[in-house]
Amino acid sequence: MRTVHITSAVVLVMIFFASTVQTQNRTNRQENKRPTDPYNKGYHIAEVRTYNGAPTFFLDGKPEFYGSWWVSPPTNEGWNASATIKKYSPETNIHIYAFDVGPTEWCGPAPGRTSHFDFSTVEARFNRILEADPKALFHLRIYLEMTEPQSRWWQELYPDECEILSDGTPHRQSFASTVWREQTKNFLREFIFHLKKLGLSRRVVSYQVGAGHTGEWVKGKLSMFYLTGDYSKPMKLHFQTWLRNRYKNDVTLLKKAWNDPQATYETAVVPSGPLQFETKNMTFRDPMQEQKVIDY
Repeated sequence: MRTVHITSAVVLVMIFFASTVQTQNRTNRQENKRPTDPYNKGYHIAEVRTYNGAPTFFLDGKPEFYGSWWVSPPTNEGWNASATIKKYSPETNIHIYAFDVGPTEWCGPAPGRTSHFDFSTVEARFNRILEADPKALFHLRIYLEMTEPQSRWWQELYPDECEILSDGTPHRQSFASTVWREQTKNFLREFIFHLKKLGLSRRVVSYQVGAGHTGEWVKGKLSMFYLTGDYSKPMKLHFQTWLRNRYKNDVTLLKKAWNDPQATYETAVVPSGPLQFETKNMTFRDPMQEQKVIDY
């Protein structure tokens, strides 16, 4: 059974030592059945350890250079990077492929489909890469944003879960939507289960989840342009809950922090566009006057 561990370089020494010993013991137990070349048959353990003072990628207990090809995703019909990879992969000895997945599998309702997920093409698509490079390992860039046009079905199915911009228009899913967040967790579980069932999970060394404008968890239309948000009901409720936790559900602490005797958790809302764009001290916000914007 494959196990993935990530050991941070900044954890406490005792935790780091215990984790390293546990990982090493597990590696030793699997030494006899470990492939001699994880790039040929897949790996058992992929992890990040501190090595020579730096975070380092390890495969089956050995440090490896994490060089990867960032490529277009394969399709049922073929893979347009195939010829290039066949030529240069042996020369460079780079066999990790980073490519986008997500909207193809989280594709919504359709006749005969029992869920919003469809993994029926995964094996054929991933095999396109293995046909070009039998040593291929996968770095999956899992895009979870309900973007257009692929995921317009989601926006139409869950209009109350979409973010609301400062001009009053809806735009994709709200990051605060519990519907989207629960579906995201289910999607990831089912995707990984399907990869295990196909025997492909031992070739996946990274699951990089992302949402937002370019998968970097930033809403480009709100964070980089003239619009602000998110004024949806899910975000309002999430902000109010966050404030209760931040100020220990003590309204006097909220009033003091916001310098507002009228402030309450029930009436707290996402700051308006002008407030979000304004700063009192050049590019810095003044906590005495702008804590409500800082909190958001």
